[in-house]
Amino acid sequence: MRRWLSLLVLLSIFNYSGAQETTETDAQKKLQSLENILNKLEVFFGIRFSYESSLIKNSKVSIKIDRTSLKKNLTTIESQTKIRFYEMKLKQYVLKTKNTHFRDYICGYVLNAKTKTPIFNAKIRVTNKKETRLYTTDYNGYFEINNLNVDDQLKIQKTGNETKLIKASLFNNSLCTKISLNEEPIALNEVVISNYLSKGFSKKKDGSIVSKPNEIEVLPGLIEPDVLQSVQLIPGIQSPNETATGLNIRGSTPDQNLVIYDGIKIYNYNHFFGMLSTFNPYIIEQVRVGKGGSSLKYRSHLSGVFDVTSVTKIPKKIHGGVGANMIFSDAYLKVPISKKTALITSARTSFNSLLQTISYDAYSDFVFQNTKITDENNIFNQSISKVNSTYNFEDFTLKLISKIKSKSKLMFSSIYSKNRLNFVSQFKEISRLTKDKLLIENLGLNLNFSTNWSNKMQSSFSTSFSNYNFDYNGQEVLDAFFDYETIKSNRLKDINISLDIDYRFNNYHSLSCGYDLVKNEIDYTFSNISDVVFENDFTLTSQNNKNTSHELFTEYTYKKNNFFLKTGGRSTYFSSLKTIYFQGNLSASLKINKRISLSFSAEKKNQFVSQIIEFQTQNLGLENQVWVLANNEFPVLEKKQLGLSLMYNRNKFYVDFDAYINRNRGITSLMRGFNDQIEGLSSGKSKTEGMELLLKKEINNFYTTISYALTNNKFEFVTENNRLEFQGNFDIRHYLSVINSIKIKNIELSLGWRYKSPRPYTPANGLIGDNANNIKIDYGQINSERLSDYNRFDISSSYTFKPFSNKKIKGKLGLSVLNILNQENNISRSHRIVVDIENKGYKIREVNKFSIRRTPNFSFRLEF
Repeated sequence: MRRWLSLLVLLSIFNYSGAQETTETDAQKKLQSLENILNKLEVFFGIRFSYESSLIKNSKVSIKIDRTSLKKNLTTIESQTKIRFYEMKLKQYVLKTKNTHFRDYICGYVLNAKTKTPIFNAKIRVTNKKETRLYTTDYNGYFEINNLNVDDQLKIQKTGNETKLIKASLFNNSLCTKISLNEEPIALNEVVISNYLSKGFSKKKDGSIVSKPNEIEVLPGLIEPDVLQSVQLIPGIQSPNETATGLNIRGSTPDQNLVIYDGIKIYNYNHFFGMLSTFNPYIIEQVRVGKGGSSLKYRSHLSGVFDVTSVTKIPKKIHGGVGANMIFSDAYLKVPISKKTALITSARTSFNSLLQTISYDAYSDFVFQNTKITDENNIFNQSISKVNSTYNFEDFTLKLISKIKSKSKLMFSSIYSKNRLNFVSQFKEISRLTKDKLLIENLGLNLNFSTNWSNKMQSSFSTSFSNYNFDYNGQEVLDAFFDYETIKSNRLKDINISLDIDYRFNNYHSLSCGYDLVKNEIDYTFSNISDVVFENDFTLTSQNNKNTSHELFTEYTYKKNNFFLKTGGRSTYFSSLKTIYFQGNLSASLKINKRISLSFSAEKKNQFVSQIIEFQTQNLGLENQVWVLANNEFPVLEKKQLGLSLMYNRNKFYVDFDAYINRNRGITSLMRGFNDQIEGLSSGKSKTEGMELLLKKEINNFYTTISYALTNNKFEFVTENNRLEFQGNFDIRHYLSVINSIKIKNIELSLGWRYKSPRPYTPANGLIGDNANNIKIDYGQINSERLSDYNRFDISSSYTFKPFSNKKIKGKLGLSVLNILNQENNISRSHRIVVDIENKGYKIREVNKFSIRRTPNFSFRLEF
C-alpha cells in the first residue's frame, strides 16, 4: 500500500512540474522581449541584425521560434511591430521603421533568367518627378538604394538583356528581391560614334549614319533642320549645284539615290526646284543614310539610301508647333486619340504670293538664272511678267498609328507635295502674251502591319503606292503671226507589296528575309507643235513602259563581342526584259580595342528606273530630266563597290576614315550632267575612286568638325572620245568643309566654310553648219576644262525661350546667312546656239550658272 501511495505522489510531482513548464512556455510565447528574440535568431540561424537600440526599446512580441524558416520568424515580428527587416548582404539584416509612403532602403539581386548567374554592372535608373539617380550592380548582381518613395520607378537594363521597369513599392519588405532578366539580341546597329557630325547624328556598326532632326543642333547656313540639307556636311555627300536635293554620293547622280518616306519610294522630293526637301523635319523621327554596304531590304538603287521615318510612337499628350521663315510657313500636330491610337499630321506652304521677301528673291534669282523667267537678254516686258506670274509649293502628311493588343501595330502613312509655276511673258517687240505652266506632284501612301510574334521573331507586311506627275505646257512666239507650243509630261506609278521577316536564333545569330512585288508604269510625252507650215511637228511618246518585278532577299547577321558581320543576297525578276538579276553584299567590322574599329564592305547593286535628260523641250530652262524604265534602249544600271573604314575615338576626339572604289555599267550620254556635247545615245561605264575623312573634337559645349573628300570620277563611252577615259560630269576632286559650333545656355551659334575644287566642263570650239537645219556646236574634248575654285562661308544661330508664363510653350528664333562674303562662284558652264541679229546668222552663247548670293533668313517657332 505504501508503495502505491509513494508512486502516486511521484506521478503528481512529475505532472505538476510538466504543467508548470508548459505554463512557462506559453507565457514566453505570449510576451517576450524583442531584443532577446533577435539574439536567439542570430544564434539559431548564424545571422546578424543591425539596428538602433531606440528602435526596439521596450518592444515585445508573441512568437514561438521556428528553427526551420527565418523568413517565417521575421514575418511574424513584422506583423506585430512597426519594424521592417532588410537584407543588406548575405546573412546581414538591417531593421527600419515602416513607412507607407516613403522607403528609406531597398535591395536586390539582378540575375540572368536562364542561367541564374549574377549580372554585373547592370544599370538601375531611379526616376521620379524631381530627379533621376543611377546605380549599378556589383559582381554578385547586388544593389541597394536608399531614400525612395513607393511611387518611384526603377529601370533595370543591361546590354544583351531585356529592360524591366519596377515600382519601388513592389520590392520585398524584408528580403532582397531577385530580378531576372531574359537575354535579348544586342542591337545590331549599335552606335560606333555618337554626335558624329553634331548632336543628333550617330554612326552605326553597319556604316550607316542616322540623324534625328529634332535633336540636331544648329548647322551653318540652315534655318531649319532640313532632312537633306543637313546631311551634305557628311564626307562623300555633296550637291554640286548648291541645292538641297541634288545629292551626289561618290560620283553618282541624284536619281541613283533611293529616297524612302515611311516605306514609300519618293520620286520627287524637292520644293523650289531643289532648294528645299519635301519632308517636314518636325514630324521626322530619324533619317538613315547609307553611302555603301546598305541593307539588301532596300530595292532598286545604285548609290545612296535616304530612309526617312516619321513618328512611330504614340504620344502621351497633344504636342504640336507652328513656325515660319522667310520662304515658307508650317504647322504640325501629334494627337493621342486613345492610349493605343494616335494621329500625326503636318502642312507647309510658301507665302510669296502674299509677301515676297529678300530670301525668296535670292532663291528665285539663283534657281531661275539662265531661263526665260530671269530674262538676262531683256527681251520681255518685265512689268507684265511680275504682275501675272506665280510660283508656289506645298506639302502635307497624315499618319495614323494603332496598337493592336500588345504585339502588333498598324500604321497608315501618306505624303503629298506640289510645285506649281505659271509664267506670263510678252516680247517687247510683239504685243502677244505667252504662257508657261509647270505642275509637279507626288503622292505617296503606305499601310504597314507589324507583329512581334516572340522575342525571336518579328514580321512586317506593307503595301505602298507612289504616284508622280510632271506636266509642262509652254509657248514661244516666232513673230506677230506664228508661234509654237511645247508639251512635256512624265507620269509614274509605283506599287509595292512586301513581306519582311526577322528571326533571331540566339544572342549572336539572326536572319532577315523578305519578298517584294513591284509594279511600275511609266509614261512620257515630248512634243513641239508649230504654226509654221514648212516646219514639221515633233512628238515622242513612250510605249509599253510597264514592268512587274518579283524580288526575294535573305540577309544573315552575326554579332559577338567586338565582331560584326552581315551578308546576303537579293534576286530580282524583271518581267519586261525577262531576266533575273542578282545583287549581294558583305559588311564586317571589328573593334580592335576600345578606341579603334575597322570595317570592310563589298556590294553589287542594280537599278531599273532612272532619269535621262531630254533636249527637245528645254525652252523654259527648268526640269528637263525624265524618269524612264530600263529596256533595250536604256540598260539596267549595275554597280560594284568595295569600301574600307577606320574609326578612332578617344576623349571626344573622333576620326573616321573611308576609302572606296566602285565600277558602274549601263550609264548613258543622257544621264544628268551632260548637255548636248554627245550626239545621240551612247552607253558606257564609269569608275570612281576616293577617300573620305572626318575629324571632330568636342570641348564642353564647343566642337569643331572637319570633313574632307577626295573623288576621282571617270567615264568611258564606246562611241566617244576614241574610247578613252574622260573626267565625270561631277568630278569635284577635292571637297572640304569646316564647322565650328558653340552652345551657351539657350543660344546656339555655328559658322561653316566650304571649299570645292573646280568642276569640269566641255569647251566649245565654234559652230559647224550654215543654216538652221544643220547648225551645231563643235565641242572640244569632253570635260577637258575646269571652272574656278569654290568658296563659301555660312552662319546660323538660334535662341530658345519661354514666351509665356505657361512653361509648356517653347519659342525659338533663328537667323542664318548663306554666302556671308557674297562670293561669286561659277558652279556650271554650258553653251547654246542663239541668233546673231547683227550678222544675220548664229553664234555661241556661254551659259554660266553662279552660286546663290548673300542670303539672310529669319525664323520664328512656337511649340507646345
